[in-house]
Amino acid sequence: MALAEKRQRVGVGLLGSGVVGEAIQDMLLGDRRKDSGRDVALDLLRIYTREPKTKKWFARKPSLFTAKAEEVIDDPEVHIIIEALGFQKPSQLPQFRDYFLRAFRNGKSVVTSDKAVLARFGKEIWAAAEKHGQQLRFEACVGGGIPVIRSLSESFAAEEPEAIFGIVNGTCNYILSQMEKTGKPYAEALKEAQQRGYAETNPASDINGSDAEAKLLLLSLVGFGLSLKPGQVWRKGIDDIQGVDFRYAERIDRSTIKQLAVARRRGPWVQVFVSPALVPGNNFLARIDGATNAVCFAGKGSSAGRGERVTPALAGRGGRGQVTVPEGGK
Repeated sequence: MALAEKRQRVGVGLLGSGVVGEAIQDMLLGDRRKDSGRDVALDLLRIYTREPKTKKWFARKPSLFTAKAEEVIDDPEVHIIIEALGFQKPSQLPQFRDYFLRAFRNGKSVVTSDKAVLARFGKEIWAAAEKHGQQLRFEACVGGGIPVIRSLSESFAAEEPEAIFGIVNGTCNYILSQMEKTGKPYAEALKEAQQRGYAETNPASDINGSDAEAKLLLLSLVGFGLSLKPGQVWRKGIDDIQGVDFRYAERIDRSTIKQLAVARRRGPWVQVFVSPALVPGNNFLARIDGATNAVCFAGKGSSAGRGERVTPALAGRGGRGQVTVPEGGK
């Protein structure tokens, strides 16, 4: 019997056929798909998109496409739902949540990169997955290709975390890196980031810190068990950083400015914030350049959460103050 015949076939349903969704289709349907050698084979059975006839794979496989998400989620041959709809407006999030809940009720696990819906409805979604005995996987929500969530879960399986902090938005890091290295003003560095594809035409969610906030809420949930919603932590963007700020930072321990997402223990409390921060030149994060992400973990045996200085920069410019919440609190 051929290897392909021995494999367990797992049916996949895809919600979304944009940039990410199309890449998934190419991988699962393309002529050049690689043989993984594993005992499980993924079969893409249904694809939801609002305009099926405009999509790349429709001409070759029209029967896979539907303009009704429910037809994908309710298909009995589908075992796993991949959600790649792409968050655009807050009004969409309740509908996305309902897709997740419906999938769990139908006995299907869910894979998503949608940090916004998990940041807002994570507690409800997790509870539904557990109730119906299904899995929720969201590694791509934080750090792109870096296995942050898995590393975080495994690192703190046997000990309590002291701190989780780092650079989680590549757009902001690229802009700040360019401002520091080339002396470009903020507006020029942002325009370059857009031209290179690092920033969207409307970059608001990146530069105002809301993208980093959503990622931090997920990290705080996994690491500290915090159930926080967007707007409950202090969030400050980078749009008022100026060249003079980098010259000031250089005078303080040869520091630089990075937008950081931070969750760190303070006694029985956990301090959570997103902000431009002064990072000393000898700190690992100071050397993270361009559109790169980096996340650091610290357990009780490490001094990283206590001794290393991470100072919110320019907090007086419209900041609302840091929110400190009790561990495990809401």
